[in-house]
Amino acid sequence: MGNRDATPIDVEVSTLDIELHDLPHLAFVKIDVEGHEIAVLTGGEALIGRTRPILGVEYGRPTYSLYGLTADSLYDWAGRAGYRISDLVGHVVTDRKEWLYVCDRSYWDYLLIPNEKVEYWRHLFLSK
Repeated sequence: MGNRDATPIDVEVSTLDIELHDLPHLAFVKIDVEGHEIAVLTGGEALIGRTRPILGVEYGRPTYSLYGLTADSLYDWAGRAGYRISDLVGHVVTDRKEWLYVCDRSYWDYLLIPNEKVEYWRHLFLSK
């Protein structure tokens, strides 16, 4: 993967918790980091736990598998953090079996919804 003629560069790496530690409110975070989604989420657990934003993640096997992750990795992180996985049209995944069925089937974009916002989230789509 990648261009063999590319020149490597050094990049400073930080976490959401370090960079945004004093942010008082956060409504939404979009994460698209080519397989490093769990690392970003883990590096933002304090911020995410405090502000409870909706999280948009691109999560697909071709990239997450490069780092030893599985479909279960996102499901497990979401459960530990008090989040549920939803598709982009409001369907909230009910359990691990359903998640393993839908993950990587036809799309890779998901939303993680805080447990306390799931009913409101569903209502937004049902009221249309």
